[in-house]
Amino acid sequence: MKTIHRVLNQFLCLFIVLQCYTLLDVFYDQTFIAIIDILMVSCLLFSSNKGIIIISVKRRIKYIFIGYGISMALLIGFGGFRNLTFINSVVFMFFLFIIYFSNKDNVLLTFKNLSNIVLIISVISLFFFIFATCTGLIKPTAYYSRTVVKWGTFNYYDYYHLYCTSQLVKSLGYTGYRNMAFFLEGPMFAYVLAIALFCELFLREKHQRKIVIVIECLAMLTCFSTTGFLVVIVLFGARFFNKLSRGQFIKRFFIPIVLLAAFYCTYVVVVDKIIYGFASYALRFDDIRACILCFIKNPILGVGYENMRGIDPYRAITRKDAGMSTGVGAVLATGGSLLSIWYILPTIFSMRNFMNSSARKKEMLFVLVMFFLLANTIVQSKIMGTFASAISWIMIIKEDEYEIA
Repeated sequence: MKTIHRVLNQFLCLFIVLQCYTLLDVFYDQTFIAIIDILMVSCLLFSSNKGIIIISVKRRIKYIFIGYGISMALLIGFGGFRNLTFINSVVFMFFLFIIYFSNKDNVLLTFKNLSNIVLIISVISLFFFIFATCTGLIKPTAYYSRTVVKWGTFNYYDYYHLYCTSQLVKSLGYTGYRNMAFFLEGPMFAYVLAIALFCELFLREKHQRKIVIVIECLAMLTCFSTTGFLVVIVLFGARFFNKLSRGQFIKRFFIPIVLLAAFYCTYVVVVDKIIYGFASYALRFDDIRACILCFIKNPILGVGYENMRGIDPYRAITRKDAGMSTGVGAVLATGGSLLSIWYILPTIFSMRNFMNSSARKKEMLFVLVMFFLLANTIVQSKIMGTFASAISWIMIIKEDEYEIA
């Protein structure tokens, strides 16, 4: 049973990544969702030695089930969320994830497999970034125009369905295509890399794989994602403080130095983004502003699932077929309080716990990092976003400390 469960979990993690706005997801999204549903139910069946689902539900988890169920029922019934993709990717998967991750071993197994899969993707992406993007020695095997992919104004050059190029960037002295692996944008790759890096830095503290950390950091750096850069600074800064000696003298000596270095790195990254990516910076700010105004006008139910046209009247910058650059903003505007509360509450609880308790800081850090990533990445409608949301709730309501043996 355990071997079957491990294999099923590996495939589950693989398809969750593939469904997170990859080039393949454009053509096989509904197929991926169906496969993930089957794998998730199978994991639940085989996670017990006897092949029987045994759920030991704490009172707080029961409250989550009831509250979440009521919120989703209202959204689906009255809020324009009567959408099969939303029900499968968000509602159904959230319930399954909460049940599955109530077992600590399942959380650790999933993080372990997810990090290993992201490692393989990172190695492949770095290979193609060097020999295809930078040197041109490997030529693309397929081309998909913006009318086919329907993701902004980008055209995609595909390399054996293992790598693609689309977005030109000018950042930190580099001008060229960014490393997106096989994702539609660099920030999506940075999102899964951030989860993998968190696993390697904080869940493998006793058995760290330094070469894995180096490879995933290189992949993150070649994404040229401002959000990714900032997450790396935060994770390594937190890791340093976590390893710091308890001696007061050493703390007082090193903390100012590390803080100054972190602030300087952050300043360089942000200023570089403003100078070389002013257009995207302005559009992101406009998206945030529009979502807040839309939420104020539609505070309970929002304007409906993926309803970008409902947000358009609140934009200061007129754009044809405008998309969205902030997940938190999209949640506020499209789902109102009934949806956004399930993303915001874990963040509030984690901030309180992080400040008031010396225990389980790495678990609270994960919740905060996931919210920061969601604020800058639109994964809320993907199963990867539901995975992060469910894990965040589990880390808030359970008192387990997570460490991969």
